[in-house]
Amino acid sequence: MSDWYLGQLAAQDEYGDVPLPRPGPRTENRNAAQVDLNMTPEERDLYDRHLSNLWGTGGVDNPDGSRSTLFQAGTNVGGREYNIPTVYDGRKLPFDEALARAKQQGIDKFPSYPTVEASEARYDQMHGYMDRDTGQYFEQHPQDPFERAAQRVRAPYRNLPAPGSNRIGQLAEQITSMPSWLDVATQQMARDKEAFQTGGIGSLLADTSVAQELAGGFGGGGFAGRTKNVGAPAIVSRASPTMGDIAAIKEAAVGYGRKGWPDATREVFKTTPEAYAETAKLVPQVSIKDRLPGPLAGEKLPNKGRADPIVSNTDAIAERIAQRLAPWVEQGDPRLKFYHTAPVIRGLEKNAGMSVPEANTFMRGWAGQGAATSPRTQTPPNLRNSSYLMYERARGEPLTPERYKREGNIPGFPMMGMHVDLADKFARGTEKAWSNPKPTTFRENWSGNLRDVTGDTHNIRSTLYEMDQVKPGSLPRGWFTTDDAFKKYKKEGFASIDAGDIVDTLGTKTVDKVSRQSEYLPMTAPWYGAAEKLGVAPAEVQSGGWFNYGGITGLQSPPKTITNLLNDQVDATARAINQPPEKVVEWWARGKIPLAGVGGAAALTPEVLGSIAAQDEYR
Repeated sequence: MSDWYLGQLAAQDEYGDVPLPRPGPRTENRNAAQVDLNMTPEERDLYDRHLSNLWGTGGVDNPDGSRSTLFQAGTNVGGREYNIPTVYDGRKLPFDEALARAKQQGIDKFPSYPTVEASEARYDQMHGYMDRDTGQYFEQHPQDPFERAAQRVRAPYRNLPAPGSNRIGQLAEQITSMPSWLDVATQQMARDKEAFQTGGIGSLLADTSVAQELAGGFGGGGFAGRTKNVGAPAIVSRASPTMGDIAAIKEAAVGYGRKGWPDATREVFKTTPEAYAETAKLVPQVSIKDRLPGPLAGEKLPNKGRADPIVSNTDAIAERIAQRLAPWVEQGDPRLKFYHTAPVIRGLEKNAGMSVPEANTFMRGWAGQGAATSPRTQTPPNLRNSSYLMYERARGEPLTPERYKREGNIPGFPMMGMHVDLADKFARGTEKAWSNPKPTTFRENWSGNLRDVTGDTHNIRSTLYEMDQVKPGSLPRGWFTTDDAFKKYKKEGFASIDAGDIVDTLGTKTVDKVSRQSEYLPMTAPWYGAAEKLGVAPAEVQSGGWFNYGGITGLQSPPKTITNLLNDQVDATARAINQPPEKVVEWWARGKIPLAGVGGAAALTPEVLGSIAAQDEYR
């Protein structure tokens, strides 16, 4: 046992966590985690805190019947990513208060990692064992479904400052403690309708997620006399989301993390060839190539001219790319359609009441926030973060760099400082394609403008691979991270090196104090050339390259388009708040909610989750 844990066995600590009775089966998962994961002392301390809060009074019983023991948050301190708990004294603390607690105890006593990805991946590993603990806890603490549903009614309204909230809280407490409370609720709802609306919570007793659980839980088995025998009603959508909806979405975002999700059970955006084909008609197709950086006339490329072989062999590389993707073009493979967003625009038109121009404006805003949060980030949190940034801006509380410095991340939406800074620039229209072209091009592509190529990590590694195929052994030393990697490449060939041996950031030239990422156009030129040879849009070729070259780049992606991923994300959100996907689309498009999760294949590996948005911000 760790020192922290042993201290809990002696006495309750100052934060209200209580000791865990020992020994017993409650520690078997922890012990297995130690054997399987070789946890550090700091990780063991965090795990033991989870156990103590799970079995003691330090944990939080949530309105949905689950129990939070850590509600882990991530924060960057001194260049390290720390995993800290936000659960203390039987409640979830705001992030800044939890961070203050962690610093008071000593931030170095908590697990830390070099990157956000490493911290999240490690916590996900540990969480699998913690989930088993929670299962054992509920086996020994079976829940009363009546009380569980009643808690869901009461919880959001106990401490509301709105007018009439005390009356509503008392009413919720009263009716959920009485036999046959559905009758009382129906009568009281009519009498207090005006008060509900005045307090801004008119949907309290019309919350069908509660009604469904009650009806399904008590309708037939063992609870006759406590409620009527009623059938579960169909989902009835609300006019606006409640505070409980927002809380449920954020809770689900934490649960999803970077893991995979099942495919959408019902697609709200069409994914047929005909639906994708409308993209060029609905979205303005305008190249921004003249805004993207390359070398000036007569100027040498940076990094000792390492990209010179690419320039000299652009057409040969383009021909190889075209040959590789030609079968997909002939078959109309959907893996070429990652950026075809017409189905989303039609869905916004249908479900959010937007005109096509309004939908295009919304898509560019969403795509800009997504492009900003894409560097060094996996696909699931990337799309989720973009929706959160849109939601915060729509409600008048944008996550500016200044706010981020004060508050840091909230659980479920992990971002880096550069993400927030770039997102703010996109929102204000001050991003600079000249010095940082990849996010700008990605925004264009993501919004459905197919005329250019996003030069990301996949693209660079694929280009280098094909250069080596054209002239084996010709890649200069500047493309390799170490002398040893370069020597191995020269001796054993491209296939012998790991993806991490390649330098996949692009070089910059500074002239008259103006920085220009002058390797960008030379490295993407073969993909423009391949598009011309195949007779398709440049973004289609780059999309195909993501999937086709995945085994070579080490960044294999699940075969999903933006439309697929958004369908999965909307479905995950709909399930989290028990609303129809169409209503989720409306609320999301109108800035009323963030989105909870984004789907992928049901069993995504860490390698796959390197993913289509694990793209670098090149400096």
